[in-house]
Amino acid sequence: MRGGTHPLVWLPAAAGTGTLVALAATQLMPAAPSLGLVLAMLMIGVVAALALTKPRTALVASFLLLAFVRVEPAPVDLMLALLLGISVALGTARSRMPVAILFALSGFAAVSILSMVSAVDVGTALRFNAITIFLLLVAVWLTGALSSDAGTTRSAMKAYVVGAAVTSLAGVLALHLPIPGSGFLLFDNYRAQGLFKDPNVFAPFLVPAACLVLEEIARPRLLPWRRRVLVATALVLVAGIVFAFSRAAWLNFLLAATVLIAVYGIRRNGLRAAARSGTVLLVAGLLGLAMLVGTGSLSFFESRTTLQRYDERRFETQGEAFDR
Repeated sequence: MRGGTHPLVWLPAAAGTGTLVALAATQLMPAAPSLGLVLAMLMIGVVAALALTKPRTALVASFLLLAFVRVEPAPVDLMLALLLGISVALGTARSRMPVAILFALSGFAAVSILSMVSAVDVGTALRFNAITIFLLLVAVWLTGALSSDAGTTRSAMKAYVVGAAVTSLAGVLALHLPIPGSGFLLFDNYRAQGLFKDPNVFAPFLVPAACLVLEEIARPRLLPWRRRVLVATALVLVAGIVFAFSRAAWLNFLLAATVLIAVYGIRRNGLRAAARSGTVLLVAGLLGLAMLVGTGSLSFFESRTTLQRYDERRFETQGEAFDR
């Protein structure tokens, strides 16, 4: 039902939210109380208070926290779990997701749960399914939370892009400049990971932000920034994608940017918008190549474009699964 509420969607929300909070407690709870536990409990209290008194501010803050995933569950998981749980408890949870997509997601969740029948490790299967269902619930809930107020949506998107640009810039600078604490932002001497713990998660996180900025350059709607600020932000995000050296993220970004430019190109009066985005993308590519050459990373870039040993093991495992 587009534009309405799906009450049945929220019935398992308490269970999904409670599972995630329990998992967070399991990760944080030591054998004896510690300063870390006290701080974690204090953070939960502050987040809960903010979610109750200023839910829109808390929602925008959660999009900024998307840029920090150093531990699991991440702070953004806690924030979204509390916002979801509180909105369900108060009866304010809404969804604007089309029925067809809602049924598709419900079917995916059902199949995922049924797959536990053949699980070797039931505990691990339960944990992964709890996370999957929680993310599905958040996706359904966000369709209502973000569509209810255009101002909140713009602020949330701005927070996401700002967070992505900051962590991207920090990672790229740490890779090439002797700044204090640079090791925290790096996976090794060659790959940036920003405020994430894995460059293969860091780089894909930057891809939607980079495409969003490219679209804003073509046709501004969400971000009230000057074009030169948008161009600079796009260059920073692309640099982060390049220097994370994640091949999947490279392909992801190339495909997404190509589709974006192609869609604008076939629209009526859209060639100029497509040209603007395409020009920025070309400049970003040339700048990225110049940075690879200038920093001596070109040989590592070339090595990343070839098949790695762990790729072969991965494909062998998949082949064995099909054979069985």
